[in-house]
Amino acid sequence: MDAPGHSQALIDGTLSDLRRINRLLGGTDLTQAPLRRLLSTLPVTDRVRILDVATGAADIPRAVAGWLSRSGRAGLVVATDLSYGFLRAGRDASPTPEGLAFVVADATALPFRDGAFHASASSLAARWATPLRVVCVTAPPSRSASTSSCVTAFTTFGPVTNM
Repeated sequence: MDAPGHSQALIDGTLSDLRRINRLLGGTDLTQAPLRRLLSTLPVTDRVRILDVATGAADIPRAVAGWLSRSGRAGLVVATDLSYGFLRAGRDASPTPEGLAFVVADATALPFRDGAFHASASSLAARWATPLRVVCVTAPPSRSASTSSCVTAFTTFGPVTNM
């Protein structure tokens, strides 16, 4: 799937299957759990910024953006993927919630400044970006917080990944 040249219809169908698998087997919740823990440590008045790397089906950043909205938190979730076709499928799967943006970006050379995000997340990208150079791009301490918080959440499967 990650090689170029696949039809958009094949990409759409495959990512639809992935969204269903994540929903039924808990992949979305697995990645969201550490992000929710982080958010509980930040002042409610902070505008939360979260980066999703190698977003694929974009179900995880959609879920995070929805959770932020339901919990009354202001925030921005940026979903990135190297593949425009994947981003397009993720973006077009359903209406884009407020606070969710899509950016074509390489996981090993992200185009964001240091301090741009409170947290980063990735599900399964370690299999394709080895060594995975995604690090949590921490935000400086807010005026209302005494320390800066940061978490990087990623999931993978298969043999041990050289990181």
